Amino acid sequence: MDMLKKCKECQKEKPLDEFQKHKHYKDGCLNKCKECVSLNYKKKRNINIDEFIAKSDCSFSFSLE
Repeated sequence: MDMLKKCKECQKEKPLDEFQKHKHYKDGCLNKCKECVSLNYKKKRNINIDEFIAKSDCSFSFSLE
């Protein structure tokens, strides 16, 4: 029988193979499931892209003289 672990993010109980390995945790698995880690990464990446675009000055000017 597969051991189950509760995801800290979505609060669902899932088998250990749905969690990333992490040697610092007692059971050897991260406390968030792979799906939640992926969603958090995508959200963070999108937020950072928006912040970068907002902060950047896109008015480039150069000449070939």
